[in-house]
Amino acid sequence: MFYTERKVNMKKKSNFKPSMTLTQTIWQTVNRGQLTPEQLQDEIDYSASALKRAGIDGESGAGFNLRKLIPLMKAQEDYAILEFLAYRCGFIMIPPPPQRQVQERPENKHSGVSEAHRNGR
Repeated sequence: MFYTERKVNMKKKSNFKPSMTLTQTIWQTVNRGQLTPEQLQDEIDYSASALKRAGIDGESGAGFNLRKLIPLMKAQEDYAILEFLAYRCGFIMIPPPPQRQVQERPENKHSGVSEAHRNGR
C-alpha cells in the first residue's frame, strides 16, 4: 500500500525533547503515536516487527530506513524527528501559513478583449 495524504494538524503537541537521541525519538514516534506499529505497517509499507525494533539500541534493535522517515511522520502526525534534526543542526521550524482558497473570476464579457482575439483569430 502507498501512503495516503492527510491534512496535517500543526497544533498537535510535540513529543520532542532536546535530551533525547535520534534513536529514542524514532522509537517514540513509532511506538507512542496515534497508530500502532501494525497499522503503520500498512500505511508506510514497512514490517511491524522492524518498526517495533526501530530505535532500540543493541543487538535486538533494527536500523530504520530513511526513505520511510517522512511517511512515518506524516502517518503519525508527529514531527518530533524533524524537530530533533532541526534542533541538532541549529535551525528552527516554522510551519507555513495556511493557504487560502482563491476563487476564480468569471469571464468578464465586457473586458475589452473580443472572443475572437482570445482564441487567436
